[in-house]
Formats: sequence, structure tokens, C-alpha cells
Amino acid sequence: MNKVIITIVALVVLAGGGYGVYKYMNKNKDQSSAESVLAEIDSAKPGIVVAKVNNQPITMAELKTFVKMIPPQYQQMPMETLYPQLVQQLVVAKLVETKANSLNMANDPEVVEKIEQAKKQIIEGTFIQREVNKKINDGKLKEAYQAFVKENPAEEEVHARHILVDSEDAAKAIIAKLNDSNGKNFEELAKTSSKDVNSGQNGGDLGYFTKQEMIPEFSNAAFAMNKGSFSSTPVKSSFGWHVIKVEDKRKRPQPTFDELKPQIGAQLSRAAYQDIVTDLQKNATIELFDMKGKPLPKAEGEQPAAPTAVPAAPETKTAPAPTAE
Repeated sequence: MNKVIITIVALVVLAGGGYGVYKYMNKNKDQSSAESVLAEIDSAKPGIVVAKVNNQPITMAELKTFVKMIPPQYQQMPMETLYPQLVQQLVVAKLVETKANSLNMANDPEVVEKIEQAKKQIIEGTFIQREVNKKINDGKLKEAYQAFVKENPAEEEVHARHILVDSEDAAKAIIAKLNDSNGKNFEELAKTSSKDVNSGQNGGDLGYFTKQEMIPEFSNAAFAMNKGSFSSTPVKSSFGWHVIKVEDKRKRPQPTFDELKPQIGAQLSRAAYQDIVTDLQKNATIELFDMKGKPLPKAEGEQPAAPTAVPAAPETKTAPAPTAE
């Protein structure tokens, strides 16, 4: 019961005090995470008394349990900021627990029912988690990663800048200026002449992008150019007229195993869960009824959705299409 109350209070802390903590975290977002409250509390002796309520002690062991229930970003706050809040919430939890016990809430039918529901969910969840863990190991994770890499070869990317103008004549005038300086004044011209304000203020920089991440007219021109070159003729699109400079070409770096490991793990966990459910269904007699108790016909070949062992391609940062002001 004590753990249940502490959990409830932990949720109250996050809901009620979240805004103040949010402001604090944003104000101090550059603070190093090395000074973790969790690490400091873990090093303290569990028997230390941090507070007393009606002569009932609250120990460091209870505080350790409590702090592990809050999100990591809160655990990174300085001890002098978070510790008083933690202790105060434990005091509230102790008061609530004492009052609830005095009312014999542990034997209240509603409480008993909720505990039974929670117990059932914990048992089912623990069983599934253990069975899933049996099916997943580093070998399977790496095998799935290699399959992903094989099925998703690195794509060609271009790093380009552009200057967007309203007319072909304006674009030709910019190209003439670039020819005079051998392209050295491209960034300055982008800042002063481009109608694409977002990239213009950055010297026309669009970053790296694949051919599919830009409109065809723009991509076809950019990918046909050599590294270090700029447009010899204006490029027309639905946005206007572009003058393009290609800064670099490369193969898009593929995500590393460590970067994809959480995604692969989640994918394999879903697949393992489906396998477990399928096995349980195969070894059980299952009858379904409608809301009036009438037997429902069994659908032939009814099975859970077939799992996939390889994660879908990760979402990539899409380079912004040139946009007019």
C-alpha cells in the first residue's frame, strides 16, 4: 500500500509542480547532467532519517524508491533544488498513508478490486516480458541490423546552396556576378538577393538532401552538377528561378547499430510478442460470443498480424524545399 501511495504522489508532483520545474529546466538547460540527484541519493545510507511525521520516520530508502519513479530530466536537477521537494512529497505521502490506514482503506472493496486488477496486469506483463527477453539477444539484434543495412543502402546526398529570384533575367544577373568573382560571393548574394528568406539568411544553405527530398526540377539540376560548381543557367521551378551552388556530394551516413538498437529492439519485441500469442492460441480452445451470448462463427485462418524482424527505414531529416517569402 505504501508503494501505491508513493506512486500516486509522484504523479501529483509531476502534474502539479511540472510547470515550475519546466521553467527551471529550460533556464538551466546547459547544466551538466553529470551531477545527478539519483547518483547522490544512491550513495547515501538507506537508514538515514530524512523526516518524521507524527514520530514516524521517513528514511533515505523511501526517498531512493521515490526518486526512481520520476523522469530522468528531474533526476538531473541540483540536489539543493530537488531534495526539499522530494522530502516534502514523502511527508505528504506519509500523511495520506496514515489517514488511509486509519480508515482501513486496504480492505475497502473498491481498493481491493483495483489491487486485484493491478496484480493481474503485473503478472501478465511480467510473464510477457520474460518470454520476450528469452527470444531477444545481442546476436539477433545485430542480425536484424545487418539485414536493415543490406536492404537500405546508403543514398547519394548533395549539400547545396541556392538563390531564389522572381525572374530569369534576375537569375542571369546573379550568375554574371558569380562569374565575376568565380562564385566566391555566393553567400553574400544569397543574403541580399534571395526570396527564400529562411535559407537566404544562412547564405542560401539548404544542408544535405537526397534527390527525393527536393522538388524534381531542383534535384535534377543539383545532382547533375559537380562539387564546387554553381549554375551556368537559371533553374526554373514552381517557386521561381534558382541559382544553385553544390558544396559537397556524399553517401548519406547509415545509422550505427547503437543508434538503431532501441528501434530494432522494439520491433523484435513486437514480433516476439506476436509469436508468443500465436503459440498460446494454437494450444488453446477459443470460443467467441456476441453481446447476447450467441456463439460467433470462427474465422478460418484467423491469426495475429504477421511480425516483421527488420525495422522500417528510420525517419530522416528532410531538407526544406525552397520556399518563397
